[in-house]
This record gives sequence, C-alpha cells and structure tokens, in this order.
Amino acid sequence: MMNLGLKGDIADVKNAFCQSDPMRRSQGEIYVEPCEGIKVEKGSLIRLLVNVYGLDDAPLAWRRTIVGFLKERGFTRSLLEPCWWIRFGPENQILNMMLLEVDDFFFASSSEETR
Repeated sequence: MMNLGLKGDIADVKNAFCQSDPMRRSQGEIYVEPCEGIKVEKGSLIRLLVNVYGLDDAPLAWRRTIVGFLKERGFTRSLLEPCWWIRFGPENQILNMMLLEVDDFFFASSSEETR
C-alpha cells in the first residue's frame, strides 16, 4: 500500500455483534435469564433484542451490517478477496481500502479527508 501512497491504520470493533442491525429471526424471539446486576423479579426472563456472541445468527448479522455500511459509503468488494473492500475516486484512483476479518479492520487511505 505504500507504493500507492496510502497510509494505514488498524481497528478492532468492541462488542461487534451487539452493534449489528436489530435482530430479525425467522425462528422467533429469544428470551434469556438475566445476568447478575440486572434488577428484575426473580425467575423473570428478558427478551434479547441484539445479536450476541454465541448465537448462530450473530456472525451473519454483523457481516450484513458492515457490508451495508461500506456499500452506502461507495466501497466495492474485491472479486479476488471477499474481505477486501475498495473505494475509488472520480478518476478511478484508489481513495480507500479496507480489509475485514470479523471485527478486525485494516484501513488504508490516500488522505486525511477520505478517512
């Protein structure tokens, strides 16, 4: 990326699955026992509204969320590597590149304005 004049950075999304778009499950709602610290009546169940680690649907929901986010901002997925996203400028120059691995991102940009 250095030969393209891009500057890189890395990021890790904390609690990524919880930051997915709202849960949509064809199998129905999920109810769980509350963990310590949540003040509800003993024996109560709470409805899970967000995806969490351990749910079968969570990785796909996170992937859909981040892919939607990137597409809205003009990124295109590489045909060679499905985890590699590129955003091009008006003259077809590379403005940004992003490599995704679940909740770890490597981001490269041509300038501060495009970060």
